[in-house]
Amino acid sequence: MSRRRMPYLPEFIAPTRHTDPLEALAQVRLIYESSVTHLRDAMQRFVAGEALPGHVRAYYPFVRIQTDTVARLTNESAHLSYGFVAGPGSFETTLTRPDLYDKYYLEQFTLLLQSHRNELEVGVSTQPMPVHFSFAEHDHIEGTLQTESCQLIILCFMAIKARWWLMILILMAPQILQSEMVTIAHMVALPMTFMFIT
Repeated sequence: MSRRRMPYLPEFIAPTRHTDPLEALAQVRLIYESSVTHLRDAMQRFVAGEALPGHVRAYYPFVRIQTDTVARLTNESAHLSYGFVAGPGSFETTLTRPDLYDKYYLEQFTLLLQSHRNELEVGVSTQPMPVHFSFAEHDHIEGTLQTESCQLIILCFMAIKARWWLMILILMAPQILQSEMVTIAHMVALPMTFMFIT
């Protein structure tokens, strides 16, 4: 029997379909805030010394549209180089920071719905949200963590391919040995550097 712990995830949010761009944007906000809140709460619990029930994970929202035609169904936006898909198929992307990009997303959703007269599907993607992206502007936790806790952050919060563990440990060893306190920036930035290299 495997001893691998199950991921500790936010409450499940089922994919939804929308013909109203405002409703689609509201669903994106709901999923994004759920993920951010989950990561923040888990980090606060971790810093307070609580053992978490599994590897903490949260994911970005996605938007998807499916179309069977190349043609755009409206001439209103024919002069624009965005707000439509190039051909038949299923197209999706992950979304971040709806608090910053809400006007942009709303314009894109509106144009996609006008151009293709199809539903937008909004759901939880498979792209993990890095824990440090969930920190509020003035969140600073490194002063409250001991070295042992900093070392555990990688195990609790990071999704990294196994072949990079050795490299990360080799790079982190001098800092861990020379200092009683390793900052959260060291523990988060190094793994994130390697997470995207495959």
